[in-house]
Amino acid sequence: DKLPEVEEVIFDKTGVLTFGNPKIIASQVLIENRHWLEAAIVALEREMHHPLAEAFKAAFTPRLEPTSVTDVIVRAGLGVEGVVDGKWVVITGPKGLDFYDLNPGEAGLAHAARMRLGPEASSVMVFVGRTLAAIYAFEDALRPEVPEMLRNLGRRGLYRTLLSGDTAISVAKISQNLSLDTIRD
Repeated sequence: DKLPEVEEVIFDKTGVLTFGNPKIIASQVLIENRHWLEAAIVALEREMHHPLAEAFKAAFTPRLEPTSVTDVIVRAGLGVEGVVDGKWVVITGPKGLDFYDLNPGEAGLAHAARMRLGPEASSVMVFVGRTLAAIYAFEDALRPEVPEMLRNLGRRGLYRTLLSGDTAISVAKISQNLSLDTIRD
């Protein structure tokens, strides 16, 4: 009964307009012990069901297990943190850089690394202590039926809005050829 009153359709990007199955497309590891870092990431993401957590778990087969994982905190929209083998580890996207108390130069280093990996990709940074340990770039494919669906909604006079927690650059890349009226984060 209420459907004729609808004026706007709001879409989430990940898993709605895209397949929701991102893949790591590039990385830059800045610490020597890559195997420990991958094990720490998988340990912190083990119980998470976010698409990026699933991408990490699919990409990494740890060669070792951390001896301890404690104090795990999930912060919606920011990432996950915990103590792995006595070291504070933070997994976060660009929006978390301001939230976590990092070394002053680390946010700048993270930004520079993101630009090298591709600013249009979704990116996740991993910090050990308060030092940038790695950055990963992800990409998720657009569902093929989405462009036509959005055009059809527009022809019906519906306002089409995209909501995303990603950076403006990565959202712009996926939405550049889509018929959207508004993009919000």
